[in-house]
Amino acid sequence: ITSPATFFRIADVRITGGNSNGSFPGQGGAILISFVGRIEIDRCVFAFNSAEVFGGAVFIGAPNSEIVINDSAFSNNSISNTGSPIGGAIMIVA
Repeated sequence: ITSPATFFRIADVRITGGNSNGSFPGQGGAILISFVGRIEIDRCVFAFNSAEVFGGAVFIGAPNSEIVINDSAFSNNSISNTGSPIGGAIMIVA
């Protein structure tokens, strides 16, 4: 999700088995969020997602953003790059 929006919320969602093969390979196996003012992740489950380098489940590249994660679970998410992996579950660049 790349948007000039000022608010993004995801709630009551289960994402499993995702991988980062899209436009930004290596980042956020389940979701990649950038350029949003306030980000809320509520009551979500992220399991068995993978990325090559950053954020096995979630990558958030949103400078000057407010990031809130409530009642969410992250399990068995991974990074495949053994050189300099960062954020097996979550990577936040704020």
